[in-house]
Amino acid sequence: SGQYGLLLGIDYAGVVARSSSPLWREGDAVVLTGNKAGQYFDGGYAERATCRAEWLVAPPPALSLAQTMVVGTAGVTAAMCVDYLQRFGEVQPSHGPVLVTGAAGGLGQVAVALLHARGFEVVASTGRAEALGDHLRA
Repeated sequence: SGQYGLLLGIDYAGVVARSSSPLWREGDAVVLTGNKAGQYFDGGYAERATCRAEWLVAPPPALSLAQTMVVGTAGVTAAMCVDYLQRFGEVQPSHGPVLVTGAAGGLGQVAVALLHARGFEVVASTGRAEALGDHLRA
């Protein structure tokens, strides 16, 4: 923490500079999404960050570190929700439309795109329809 409180930023990605954990070695690429970064410990708006080794994950092999930050916490959360709907809720495109509330927010926009890509009819709900309605129409 700096003298003015915690550093913000709920996501970060980078390369391990030093580690005392057997989980990570110097030079390993790592990502942290969410996990209360920027709320209870310093976040990712920094050139260097320190956190517990078990909070980190390796980036997906097909994505660069920069690309993982485009996905970020909103993307991970939306992907998990869509996956859980299909896997555990047994919701399928043939069951009818799916309502996404808060569709103009970061998580909502990703959810709309993922559901649409999986063949769902999406009903997007937002309080900002005038400003973002065209963007949400598939």
